Amino acid sequence: FRSAWPSSARQPDVTRNLALAYLEGGRPGDAAGEFERIAASPGETPEVQREALWRAADLFEKSGQSARAMASYENYVKRFPAPLDDAMEARLKLADHARDTQDPARRRTWLDAMIAADREAGGARTDRSRYLAARATLEVTSVARDQFNAIALVAPLKQSLASKKSAMEHAIAGYQASIDYSVAEVTTAATYEMGELYRRLAADLMSSERPANLDAEAIEQYDLLLEEQAFPFEEKAADVHGLNAARAVDGLYDEWVRKSYAVLAELEPARYGKTLEAEPFLAEIVPPAVATVPAATAAVLPAKDPAAAMPAEPLVPPAVNQEFAQAVQMLQAGDLVNARPLLERLVATAPLFAEPAINLGLLHARESRAAEAQASFEEALRRDPKAAAAYNGIAALHLAAGRFRDAESAYRQSLAVAPDHALTHRNFAVLLDLYLRQPAEALRHFEAYLAMTGTSDKQVSGWIAELKRRVGNMEPPAGVVS
Repeated sequence: FRSAWPSSARQPDVTRNLALAYLEGGRPGDAAGEFERIAASPGETPEVQREALWRAADLFEKSGQSARAMASYENYVKRFPAPLDDAMEARLKLADHARDTQDPARRRTWLDAMIAADREAGGARTDRSRYLAARATLEVTSVARDQFNAIALVAPLKQSLASKKSAMEHAIAGYQASIDYSVAEVTTAATYEMGELYRRLAADLMSSERPANLDAEAIEQYDLLLEEQAFPFEEKAADVHGLNAARAVDGLYDEWVRKSYAVLAELEPARYGKTLEAEPFLAEIVPPAVATVPAATAAVLPAKDPAAAMPAEPLVPPAVNQEFAQAVQMLQAGDLVNARPLLERLVATAPLFAEPAINLGLLHARESRAAEAQASFEEALRRDPKAAAAYNGIAALHLAAGRFRDAESAYRQSLAVAPDHALTHRNFAVLLDLYLRQPAEALRHFEAYLAMTGTSDKQVSGWIAELKRRVGNMEPPAGVVS
């Protein structure tokens, strides 16, 4: 019909019917060609043309005709710059295709196009357009970062250092532009990268080429001058990474914040090198507290009442003790694989005792099975609501996942039922200082830990000394009302 009556007024209907038939027949490439015809038909409304062209591009892509798909997306961007979000998605398709086909220049073209389209949209900007523009700006800036990294500091230092500082300023401007979009994941990534620029410059200064023909004394003096130049950049790196770390208290704890914490642990280990100490595997089962009947009550109970003479809970059966001891031996030897079935069987067959469930939770945690560990700790607390080790295990899981307020709640519950559990104080102090920014309370818990353990833990003592200095510096001068 199309070839026999090309001037027929029913040609648009033929195209639509063919598009539907090809779709229903599982021929997306042929359907795409028909939608392309609809998009080019002057008799169709602009909205119909727009929808048809997008459909054509999508179907070409799904049928593996990537060249025609990209041509359709590019045509879409030219013809239909609005709605903004759809045009931004088309630019993203084009940029990603350029990446996948290893065409960095073309990818850069489309990243720049996304940035420009969002910037020029004015009141039509959307959350999605800002997000894509932010990601594009971050990626574009990585080129400036790589250029900065590639500049070697060679003699004469003054000249190469000027070039490197200029490249750094260019990269920092790009990262700051990325941050200005107020997209959380871009902000943390850009902040991390800025911190690394400063840190890299400090390191490159210290490893820079020394002038020739310097004697030993002159080299020593030159190195001191380099340290003086490098130190402010290292301080700036710590400050910038500290901005990223400070976002954790508000619940923002993505990979870039984690990486900033790792850098800070290197730069300022006394402050940021604090780590949790894992709960040790429990070595024995402690029977539940025997609930004996008070003498006054026993005196008035009938003699036949068994409560007058029997404890409320049985002691640990020998078989349970034996199997638990076997599991503990395996755990302490690092044989988690064979310890697991023993503990699982004990949890199922000895429902009165929390210790098998606690050790099973600790085992799961060491094997990075957070959901199973959480379930085991919760089961332990059902058996013994005062099991501090279970609360601590739950807190550690929350902390590792960045759920700092949940971790705080678990530690406070642990202290409420077992205030003398030293490890709770130690680990809670780490959470309070590193992630919740409460150094004064952290200091009290570190001091409680040392007092309870009666040890001279040099590491924790160092943390306490650093906290005392910091807390002291935070206190307002006399006469100042905070």
